[in-house]
Amino acid sequence: KLDQLTVQIDQIHQLSTEQHKETDERHTALRAELDQLRSATPADLGAQLDDLARRVGATDTTAAETVARVAALDQRLTSVSTELANQLDELGHDIDAMVDLPSAPAAPERDGLTDEQLEAVKAGQAKLANEQARYEIAFRQDLAALAEQIRKSTSR
Repeated sequence: KLDQLTVQIDQIHQLSTEQHKETDERHTALRAELDQLRSATPADLGAQLDDLARRVGATDTTAAETVARVAALDQRLTSVSTELANQLDELGHDIDAMVDLPSAPAAPERDGLTDEQLEAVKAGQAKLANEQARYEIAFRQDLAALAEQIRKSTSR
């Protein structure tokens, strides 16, 4: 699961980098067009400048929206990663605490764990699995929303 999250994080980073590059290229192209307009005849300038100003504004808006979404996704990813790390740490402490407990004679097939200890481990594993599934679903939804936004912005 951690490897999958790492791959997904790398994919998000790559998409973000590509989107940023495309936005920069569009912005540079619009600036170059503006320079060309400055050398045009006065009769052509009015309509061309209005169109160019509209396009630069749209590009700036798209870039700002993309930056905001990537920042929100990054914050969400950080939150999910932190929560998962905390849960793994908590489970590790629970396991360490169980190892330190004196064992009552138990059935050999349970490796020295009491019924209470075994149930605690099972409950911890179930809680961790549920949380991990919930975070993975939320992460995939966020990733799909970002991919859709990037797809829409590149098709304009």
